[in-house]
Amino acid sequence: MVKKKEEYYEEEDSLMLAEFLERNVAVVSVAEQEEIDALGIDFSDLTGEEIRLEELL
Repeated sequence: MVKKKEEYYEEEDSLMLAEFLERNVAVVSVAEQEEIDALGIDFSDLTGEEIRLEELL
């Protein structure tokens, strides 16, 4: 069975994402996770403002 072009791209994207995560995302230790949880940050709240890099620097 030949894959559709869209299926091929979705599979490629998934592989690239998995590879990126594997290379760039470290596992958080239990102590680090507890520290993050203690901050009480609501990560689902997306009501903030975007800033440009120039504003940050």
